[in-house]
Amino acid sequence: GYWTTTVDWHDVKKIDINGDDQDDVIGRAGNGQWWVFQSDGQSFSGRLAAQWSPGATWQFVGIGNFV
Repeated sequence: GYWTTTVDWHDVKKIDINGDDQDDVIGRAGNGQWWVFQSDGQSFSGRLAAQWSPGATWQFVGIGNFV
């Protein structure tokens, strides 16, 4: 996978999404799509994770591990 610079990224965060001790990346595109890029230690694999309304005016978006 790759991280494209042509997207208007917001709320880009680093977190271990799947508990494998690798740093993964999550970010929201300007169109409201949330993308997750999971690392296997050598490369990233991206997938669409969720869709927010592009008109949402959320501020101070955070992430956490609630296990």
